[in-house]
Amino acid sequence: MSEQARIAGLEELERAWEMRPPASSAVLEVYRFTIPGRPISKNAMHRAFAFFARNGKGKPDGSKRPQARIIESERYRTFKHGMVTIAFQENLPQIRSGRWEIRTISYWPEKRHLEELFPYGDSDASIIAVRDGLQHAKVIDDDVRIVRSIGESAYSKTNPRIEVELRRLS
Repeated sequence: MSEQARIAGLEELERAWEMRPPASSAVLEVYRFTIPGRPISKNAMHRAFAFFARNGKGKPDGSKRPQARIIESERYRTFKHGMVTIAFQENLPQIRSGRWEIRTISYWPEKRHLEELFPYGDSDASIIAVRDGLQHAKVIDDDVRIVRSIGESAYSKTNPRIEVELRRLS
């Protein structure tokens, strides 16, 4: 499948997802789902680069200092688009009210050797990406509704993933 076809399919899923009705109070108050693949770390979310500004003729404007810019990485954009697919497959509701808690368990495929063996990633590394992904997928209207975040790390060489639990607090 070409990249353009894949993106068109994701955009179609996003449009279908936006047509869903909002969650009601009759819906279950706890939602669990799994995001397959290697967890995304905070450092993998963005890329920084420097460039020289150009004037209208395409020549450097005389500035000797480059301008810095930070953009979302390709991996992070793919992660956020993948959240739309997961939200659709898992039939997650559209959350428009209440205070929520998010719990994540990030299963990393590597270990870090300190005085003991630890999973390679930080316990909170994926929380921001999952929160942003939920908002991008329109599962939650604003991630400020998530008032408590709990993260854990674990090791799984053969099945890296992020397990997520979203729980209503009020």
